[in-house]
Amino acid sequence: DGGTVGRLERCNGADECDDGTDEEDCSDFTCQPGDFPDAIPTDKVCNGTVDCWPSRTDEESCPGTFDCGNGETIPANQYCNFFQDCSNGADETGDCSSFQTFCDNGELYHVWSECDGFENCSDGSDEDPAVCGPPVEMCDDGSPLDPVNYCNRTIDCADESDEVCARSGWCGLF
Repeated sequence: DGGTVGRLERCNGADECDDGTDEEDCSDFTCQPGDFPDAIPTDKVCNGTVDCWPSRTDEESCPGTFDCGNGETIPANQYCNFFQDCSNGADETGDCSSFQTFCDNGELYHVWSECDGFENCSDGSDEDPAVCGPPVEMCDDGSPLDPVNYCNRTIDCADESDEVCARSGWCGLF
């Protein structure tokens, strides 16, 4: 009818607009009985924000996520990463062996941490140039940057992203 409604009033199962337009195109995903709202558009499912409250069903079993089993979900890359990301610890209590590998000195590290530019092994074996190739930093615009030029108080990236740390005072802290 030309008026506006807030996000919580849209698709909540009640007509706030006299002509009912706030409830049109809303039945794509039905929340659990007792949830608020009753239904949400499909573009709100698996978007990282809980819209079906309190069940959270719109954020369960989403691709690229791990279900903690208590209504929480976390990004899949946080599963078995040596940090408890689920409040119930479910992300670190399963069989994590397929997500972990050994440093040359016997320490464990997460497989996704290999060749990430950060030494996760005290002996540096997870960043071995024979496996990873030469280390490369990236400017925010995607162009390569030799790591020795990162935060060296000389602009090497066209977008100046290599010196953001210098302006923030982070240099020398690592």
